[in-house]
Amino acid sequence: MVLWILLLLVTLFLFIYVEVCVLPKSLFQHAYATRKIKDRGIKTEKRGDEEIIVYEPDLVMRKHLSQYMLIKRQDGKFLQCKIDEGLKYLEYEVVVYGKKHRILTILNVKDRIKRPGYTEMLELPPETAFVSVLVSEVNKTRFVNKLFAPIKGGRVALYSIISIAATFVLAFVARISIAFIVGGVFRESVLLYSDGNVITALVALAAGIINTVVAILCIKKRNKEIKR
Repeated sequence: MVLWILLLLVTLFLFIYVEVCVLPKSLFQHAYATRKIKDRGIKTEKRGDEEIIVYEPDLVMRKHLSQYMLIKRQDGKFLQCKIDEGLKYLEYEVVVYGKKHRILTILNVKDRIKRPGYTEMLELPPETAFVSVLVSEVNKTRFVNKLFAPIKGGRVALYSIISIAATFVLAFVARISIAFIVGGVFRESVLLYSDGNVITALVALAAGIINTVVAILCIKKRNKEIKR
């Protein structure tokens, strides 16, 4: 009996781990959209122990954000933007690149301007090679920045297949384990009861379909959010 209880618990744990951790992280993480970098470096300055690389953003952004500076110091790497002096609020995304143009992360910054013409100093990851800055909101005007690629239908289909298969495995392991735990001398008749197997399969299929539908609804919501 102890072995069947252990098998049931292990199967349940593995099912939850696959459904909550493995599948969402491997199939439903939004990939960064491929975009051509239009920013350009215009000069490099030395100020004591600081190395400052000055960039101009994409032409569309320059009305509000004329330049930004990647500042390299002994205590780290920082970003500061030169902006329109009339701005009171600026939201922007910083695409942080490492070596070989690999995107390390995307930082969302919401800055209520304290010093006219400049944003606050933003600390960057130490492995930063360069950055690209995109304006998301100026005062109350928003801009569309397609930073992430939407999740494609093929991933949803793969998730559905794996999820339903995992649900079937859990359902039948649970049925067999419970039969051995509480069935006693009647466990063989319980296991061989054909209607019970059909009911178990139908319940597993229904649970898998419901799980897939919920996942699709969540993905549609997330895909709409990244289009802003």
